[in-house]
Amino acid sequence: MRSDATIMADIDALKPIVEEKPGKVDLLFINVGTALFEPFEQVTEES
Repeated sequence: MRSDATIMADIDALKPIVEEKPGKVDLLFINVGTALFEPFEQVTEES
């Protein structure tokens, strides 16, 4: 399954998909890159 980490709706949609599958997560690959230079606490989905 694919999800865009910059879109909160994609992230929220993952939870029920993962919860409905039996067993455990065998592989989780997260690749995120950004060129935004501001404190993490100030980063918003829009920025």
